[in-house]
Amino acid sequence: MELRLQDIAKQLEALEDTIIFRCIDRAQYAQNRAVYEEGRFDFRWSNEDSLLTYKHRFSEETDAVLGRFRVPEERPFFSELPEPAESLKDTTDVGLYIEDYNSINVTKKIRQAYLDDFVFTGLSKKDDGEYGTTVELDIFCLQALSRRIHFGAFFVAEAKYQADPEVYDALIMAKDRTGLWEHLTRQSVENAILQRVEEKVQKIQEVSKPDVRVRIAPQVLTAFYKNHIIPLTKEGEVQYLLNRVR
Repeated sequence: MELRLQDIAKQLEALEDTIIFRCIDRAQYAQNRAVYEEGRFDFRWSNEDSLLTYKHRFSEETDAVLGRFRVPEERPFFSELPEPAESLKDTTDVGLYIEDYNSINVTKKIRQAYLDDFVFTGLSKKDDGEYGTTVELDIFCLQALSRRIHFGAFFVAEAKYQADPEVYDALIMAKDRTGLWEHLTRQSVENAILQRVEEKVQKIQEVSKPDVRVRIAPQVLTAFYKNHIIPLTKEGEVQYLLNRVR
């Protein structure tokens, strides 16, 4: 199956919108650090997890049964999840050449980056007591980030490979991670993404002004894209190519 970068780019741009909306929604609430503290709450089944971890794991267990992680861009944040229902196990050909989707999984780094460089640095340090809403919105943000990053990791890597197989084959055979990273990089494209994200954050908040109590500086999400979303996508692309079945 031929994958075209221009088609993939359109889907990435749509996923970009979701990330921006989710992050603006999360910014309407304070940091609420209590939800990230392990052992802060006494749960029936565990008193060691944080509220976010507890809620997120339960959510992914349900999602796993319903088949969410059958598609490559939906990589789970947790392991040892239930198998999908039998009727949901069949997969369709999506044009990728890889045996195990989970050989490309950067969710741990996504969560760490989200907490460190968005929640703990970009949001109000106050505690507004909205713990349930906070973790629900955190999960929405993490899912949106993971979906965008892994979609790019799988499909952009394959499309770039198809456009230049001889060069990529040589780099893959040599296990040249640095060379793959450099050959995957399109600086002009990355610059255009950053400019577009900044403009979208500004425009979305202007259009939604009555519903946005707390505004995000456009540079906050632009920096997050530059420092984490784009690099983690490329890290996933390198992993995909090194695991690609020839």
